[in-house]
Amino acid sequence: MATGKWVSTALVLGAVAAWISIFSTVEPRLPAARADGSFYNPCCGFLTLRGGNLRDGNEAVSYVIERDKVGAYVLPNALVSVASKRLDIDRSAYPLKLRLDRERDPSSIEVMDRSNGPAYIFARRDVR
Repeated sequence: MATGKWVSTALVLGAVAAWISIFSTVEPRLPAARADGSFYNPCCGFLTLRGGNLRDGNEAVSYVIERDKVGAYVLPNALVSVASKRLDIDRSAYPLKLRLDRERDPSSIEVMDRSNGPAYIFARRDVR
């Protein structure tokens, strides 16, 4: 009977360790400066990324750059999207990933349309 207790305890501890491992694994962070620059879309204007702050001209939100299986992306702390053909920052909504075309020295960033329309591509305007 004592062996059964040890086996049960070992299984529970193993399951707890597995859950801790799963939940403590986060996407790898990349330096915020990798995406620094000004990006432009003719319909929506400028989007500027500088030192961990994303600015649309009027507002600024902080962001991090991470990588997943698809590639690098900017994750702002608010929803950054296009609404009514203009860039919109909504602090009350869940943020979406803004996809970079490449991890190092990106030349464009993809911003989703809030009405589930096609995504907007903001092209880099400054030269590194």
